Amino acid sequence: MASIALVSLHHDPPSSSARQPFASFGHVGSRAGGRPPDGLSAREADVLRLMAAGKSNQQIAARLVLSVRTVERHSTNLSAKIGATNRAEATAFALRHGLA
Repeated sequence: MASIALVSLHHDPPSSSARQPFASFGHVGSRAGGRPPDGLSAREADVLRLMAAGKSNQQIAARLVLSVRTVERHSTNLSAKIGATNRAEATAFALRHGLA
């Protein structure tokens, strides 16, 4: 005798972890007040925060699930936007603006 599987047509709403699968990473792009400063995108602010924490491009790429080349591009773009010529200046900016 064959068994019959019953399929529920009832659909439970997804859990909060299912709706936001990367919530555990914490979106770091915005300050407490909202948008990132000086025209930075949320992703650029994410990269800046991790740079300020002393992470290498490889570590940032792994953390944000990006390629190293994409992290390098975000770093170049954010540096131009904030007027930083090196990681130390970018870190100082992050500290002044509450991103680190």
